[in-house]
Amino acid sequence: NQKKRLFLDFPNDVKEAAAEELKQQEGAKQKEVEEKEKAAKIAKNYISEDEAAAWAEFAALDTSAPVDDKGSDDEEEEVDGYNDHEDYDEYDEDRDIEDSLGLGMY
Repeated sequence: NQKKRLFLDFPNDVKEAAAEELKQQEGAKQKEVEEKEKAAKIAKNYISEDEAAAWAEFAALDTSAPVDDKGSDDEEEEVDGYNDHEDYDEYDEDRDIEDSLGLGMY
């Protein structure tokens, strides 16, 4: 029992036409992928008109104007030269643990 194989032998012009059609399909797929990547890149960099207007308004603000310290909230909180929040400006985990265990007052 020898296995019989059937070979289809196409003429060269049919083989060339099929190869060219395959190249065209691959080229079309490649162009499609490139266009999708390009569109995704453009969409990623796109800013809506509302956002652009908000940024333009922000850029137009005058940040070089002098700051008036007379009406700051810090002066209102300060009583007799002592500011209650002065000691706790930065969070200290050790202090928090000591306070919760009652060890912070010794």
